[in-house]
Amino acid sequence: MTLLPAILAKYDELTMTGGFSPAEVPVYHDRAPQVVSVQLRLPYTIVSLMTGENTLTFESDGVEASRLTFRIYSTSEANLDLYIGRVRFNGGPVQSGYGFDNGTLPNLTDGVLLTIILSKTPTKSFDGIDRDGNNVYRADLEYAVEIQRS
Repeated sequence: MTLLPAILAKYDELTMTGGFSPAEVPVYHDRAPQVVSVQLRLPYTIVSLMTGENTLTFESDGVEASRLTFRIYSTSEANLDLYIGRVRFNGGPVQSGYGFDNGTLPNLTDGVLLTIILSKTPTKSFDGIDRDGNNVYRADLEYAVEIQRS
C-alpha cells in the first residue's frame, strides 16, 4: 500500500474512549466533497499529503520527506479537543504511538516508514457559522513524514 492509502487506513482504525469513531468523523482527501444545495454536516476531517523531493544523501538512500496535514472541523470546541487527541494519541499514552504522534503505518508496503512526527503545535480557530447557526471550529495538525524507498 502506498503512503496516502496507508494513512487513510490508519485513520479508519482509530478509536477513542467515549465512542468517537472514524465513521462519526469521516475523512476526505484534500477537500470536502461538493454537495448540491446542502452543506456537509460536521464533524469531518480533511487530510492532505504534500510529497517533497527525494533527499539524496551521500549514499543515495532515497529518503522521501512529506508533509501530512489534518484539518478537523467541529461545532464544539470540546469535541474538537477530543478529535485532536484521537488523531494524535488514539486514547493511549503519548509514547505509545497508537495515534499519528510517533506512530506507525502498518499497512505501508511501498517503502519503510522512518518517522512521523508532529511538526507544528496544533492550532485551533473559529471558522464561521454553519447553516443551522452553529459555530464552526477548526483544528490544523501538521506532521513531518519520512519514508525510505527501496
